[in-house]
Amino acid sequence: MLARAADRMAMLLFDLLAYLKAYRFAEVKTPKETDDFNALNQEAGFLFPPDIETRIKPYKDGGVCLIAYHHRQVAGIVRLADPAVANRPFDLYGVDAEGRYFEIQNLLVAPAYRDGSQFVMIGLFRAMYAYSRQHHITSWISCSTRNVYRTMRRYNKNIQVLEVDFSNTNNPVTRYLYEHNIFDTCYTMQVADFSPWKIFVKHLKYKVQNAQIIPLLKFKISDHESFSYRSK
Repeated sequence: MLARAADRMAMLLFDLLAYLKAYRFAEVKTPKETDDFNALNQEAGFLFPPDIETRIKPYKDGGVCLIAYHHRQVAGIVRLADPAVANRPFDLYGVDAEGRYFEIQNLLVAPAYRDGSQFVMIGLFRAMYAYSRQHHITSWISCSTRNVYRTMRRYNKNIQVLEVDFSNTNNPVTRYLYEHNIFDTCYTMQVADFSPWKIFVKHLKYKVQNAQIIPLLKFKISDHESFSYRSK
């Protein structure tokens, strides 16, 4: 009961902060939002050869798309894919044959919003958390670069890495993504471990620590903090 109350308070505080900073995080529902989602996906994501794009297309159906706006500009996107519609982790990586995990796909922050605070990324995870709890989704799976995995572990130390030999596969999509350094690490997460209260407190702690160390300088963030990653 206390944990749920803390989570509700954290979400309210984050929503208030987002409002004050002119951010909005929403489920993609309208044609305009769909166009905005696809536009950022094409503009800031990876471009694939036609044959790979054709093979990937079926995995885009199902689940939910979430989008972040700053004023009227698209700041970030993410897709949470339903394994009952298409179990991409099993097809491409050979994991989760039972389809227990919803896959995090197309996690992307627009270049103009890749700052050290990672506010957009946190907002997208807050949106995924709220959607997952509402729809009784208990666990996620993702495939990304090792650097992105390390960034996510800043907020959740309980992420479980799966042993996957990406270099030894006959699947042309998996082979292409691995050989082009689009991913190299597969891992699972429990939705409950991304509790808004835990994430919000860690975010504030990170901000305070940075402010105490160098209060007047704008930090140049490392590559893994930029979130130039898209899981296709």
